[in-house]
Amino acid sequence: MVFGSVGEKQKKEMKKGEEKKRTPEEERERKGKREEKRRRKEEKEVEKESKKVKDNEKEKKEEKEKKEEKIKESRKESVKNQKEVLSNLLKDMENSSVGSMEEHEEVSLCDPEENVFFDDIVGFTSAVDAVIYTPTPVKMLKLEQMNKSQQSRFFINVGGTRFETSAIAIQSCPDSLLSEMIKEDSIVKPYFFDGRHTYFLDRDAKHFHLILNYLRNQAKIHSDMLPRDVRSLRELQVECNHYELRHLELAVQRKILDLQQLSLL
Repeated sequence: MVFGSVGEKQKKEMKKGEEKKRTPEEERERKGKREEKRRRKEEKEVEKESKKVKDNEKEKKEEKEKKEEKIKESRKESVKNQKEVLSNLLKDMENSSVGSMEEHEEVSLCDPEENVFFDDIVGFTSAVDAVIYTPTPVKMLKLEQMNKSQQSRFFINVGGTRFETSAIAIQSCPDSLLSEMIKEDSIVKPYFFDGRHTYFLDRDAKHFHLILNYLRNQAKIHSDMLPRDVRSLRELQVECNHYELRHLELAVQRKILDLQQLSLL
C-alpha cells in the first residue's frame, strides 16, 4: 500500500512537471482539442436524439394515415351500401303508380265564365288543326293534358311568393300532401285572389320551383336538375319530407351520397 501511494504521487508530480514544461501555445492547442472532442460528442447526442424524434413522428404519421385510410374506406363502403338501398327503393317507386301517366280525376278550379271562353278557344283551334294536319297520338295526349291544365289552374302562395300551377300537375303524385290539399273533401279550403283559387303554404319558397317542375314532369326529375351543393340539397330534402314527396326525397338523398362519395376520392 505504501509503494502504491508513492507511485501515484510520483505520477502526479511527473504530470505537473510536464504541464509546467508546456508552452502557452501547446496549452491552447490541447484545450482546443478537448473542446472539439466535447463538441463532437454533443453533436452526436443531438443527432441521435433528433433521429429518434423523427422516427417517432414518422411512426405516428404512418399510424394516422392508416387510421384515416381505414375510416375513408369505411365511409366509402357505407355510402356505397346506402346508394344501393336508395337505388332499389327508387326503382320500386318508379315501377309503381308514382310518376306514371295515369288518368287523373278532372278537377276544375277556374271560374265558369273562363270555362266557356276556353271552350270557344279550344273549338276554334281544333277546327284549324283539322284543316292543316292530323295530330299524332302522342301529340294529342299532350294537347289534352294542356287543355286539362288550363281548366284546373290555380295559385299557391308559398311564404309570400305566388306560383301558378294546375291540379293535373299536383295530382301526378297522389300520395303527397299537396295532392291531398286540393281534394274536394280536404279540410284546407282555398281563398280567392285575382279571381283565382289560392292556397297559402307557410313554407320557404326557395326550392318550391324544383318541386313544381318535378310534379309537372309526371313525378320525374334528372339528378342534374337538383342543386349541386349539400346544403341546398339538405334544404330541399326537408321540404320534400314536409310535402311527403317520398320519391323526390330519395332522389335528393342519392345526390347527397353522390357528392359525399366524390369528396372521399
